[in-house]
Amino acid sequence: GGGLARFTGTRWETFSPADRSSYGSITDMTADAAGRIWFASSQGAFRVSADHTRVDPVRTGLKGSINLRAAGDQIIMTASNEFVTVD
Repeated sequence: GGGLARFTGTRWETFSPADRSSYGSITDMTADAAGRIWFASSQGAFRVSADHTRVDPVRTGLKGSINLRAAGDQIIMTASNEFVTVD
């Protein structure tokens, strides 16, 4: 178990990385002003596509606990001593 899933109204669908690896443990999740879903895990930061059919990596290789915060049209990520903004 574990990972990221969505409810379609009739059943649950699990998102799987394209390379069949793992997202790791999901540690944070937020939505931006456009309603896009972002999540952080032990493997990096990811964004769910607008049509909710796939997950795109945004930033991998970040060390430590990753925190996400929406700020208008931007997402602010902090990871240990690193500060990153994504449009």
